[in-house]
Amino acid sequence: MIPADGGHFFIVGNYNWVDETLELPGLASDDVSGQGIISGNLKPDYGILGLRAGFTSDNNWEAVVFIDNATDETAIYSYSDAIVFNLPLYDRTVRNRPRTIGMNVTYSW
Repeated sequence: MIPADGGHFFIVGNYNWVDETLELPGLASDDVSGQGIISGNLKPDYGILGLRAGFTSDNNWEAVVFIDNATDETAIYSYSDAIVFNLPLYDRTVRNRPRTIGMNVTYSW
């Protein structure tokens, strides 16, 4: 935090890394869909970077700009076709949100 007249500035970064994992017990080469949609049981590793910068005032308000998933990494959370009803040739893979840029302004009273 950097002190300023009437509040302080801040910068925050976070990085989350997840190693490769299996969707279901078995081998990495197992077809978990039963339909050949996903070629294997192995979910690849991924890293997600988040950045925030903002100002917190002494008068109960805060403004923050942010970038979630700054590197626009694709993370596979689940091959959900392994656990729900499957339609042939329909990819039900659950992925993360792409790069998202925004701003939050809050006031507390």
